[in-house]
Amino acid sequence: MKTVRKSFLVAVPILILTVVVFLFLTRSNPVVLRIPKDGTIRPRHYCLLNPFRDKGPELVAASYLNQLRVGQVQSISCCVGESKYVLDEEKHWPIQSWRLGNRTDSAASSNIVYWVERGNGYSQRWGEAEVHMTVVRGVSGWELRSFSAVY
Repeated sequence: MKTVRKSFLVAVPILILTVVVFLFLTRSNPVVLRIPKDGTIRPRHYCLLNPFRDKGPELVAASYLNQLRVGQVQSISCCVGESKYVLDEEKHWPIQSWRLGNRTDSAASSNIVYWVERGNGYSQRWGEAEVHMTVVRGVSGWELRSFSAVY
């Protein structure tokens, strides 16, 4: 019994250390595991995020989502193209809350998918809505390049 306990006390710290080192070495992969919430055509994933990832793109995206939540729809006007459709829809269906659905990174950009709860009865009728944001590394840090949403 003592040898089993001793082996366990040695194996557990080694396993934990191995996982931490693995996550640190793969910090360029922000999502460690995606778990589908449901089996629909567009599954709404829950993500297990790498704690060593660069959180800069998510901070920029969250700041824009916060601005949309308080009604500052014009904050994304630079990133939606010529169409006023997205701005009108954002005014009509304001974002209430969000959660990260996926994130993929390349050398100088990050594509982030959020699942958002919307107001004015949207989420009660249709559930969570999908929002896509592309954040790029600029001269002065991360900045929003594009914003799109499914309404």
